[in-house]
Amino acid sequence: MAVINIQHSPGKRCIYLRTFEGDIDIFYEIFYKKIYALPTRQKGAVQTVVDLGANVGLSALYFLQQYPNAQVICVEPEASNFKMLTKNLQPEIATGKVEALQVAAMAQDGFVSFESADAKYNSRVVQGGFENTIPSVSIPTLMERFEIDHIDLLKVDVEGAEKYIFSGNIDWLQKVDDVIIELHSDEDRAVCMRAFKQHNFVVESVHADLANEHLFWASRKK
Repeated sequence: MAVINIQHSPGKRCIYLRTFEGDIDIFYEIFYKKIYALPTRQKGAVQTVVDLGANVGLSALYFLQQYPNAQVICVEPEASNFKMLTKNLQPEIATGKVEALQVAAMAQDGFVSFESADAKYNSRVVQGGFENTIPSVSIPTLMERFEIDHIDLLKVDVEGAEKYIFSGNIDWLQKVDDVIIELHSDEDRAVCMRAFKQHNFVVESVHADLANEHLFWASRKK
């Protein structure tokens, strides 16, 4: 277990990273490469962030650094990831700045299967597997549960479940301003790009090459 100090208002705080399960790679991407930086968003304008695939809570901490007025709802199905998430975000959970759910985000409420990986950020949910033991929740149900009528920023990194979340009835996208999403296959890309086009989003790569990158920012046309 590695313990790292980061700058976090009102001062420094410790975060906990598992040494051999991919947490340090995620830390580097988020806090050094700043893959979730959205420079055009005003800090005070972001009130609600929904983090699908919240892993061990590092993305939530980053969003709270960038958007100090926001509340973050973290969704993470993998048990060991969720345990680390609650450890890293304990102060924010205690004050209500963060809400954490150990469920999988999907198109419908129900149950799904789960495939664990050595690098825990690669663990993924599977629809129609043999052991449907992981509870799943749809975005509309999530919004209703937390009495949210609008999502300023939706972050999606769900290891191939994107195609499930963005299929079926996606009218909830009308209540979302920005989506930052990692796409893991051509099928995921096709489903999500179709959904964004249908609901009037402009999509750009977080990096330079739209054809080859996997991380995208979808922003509703103003």
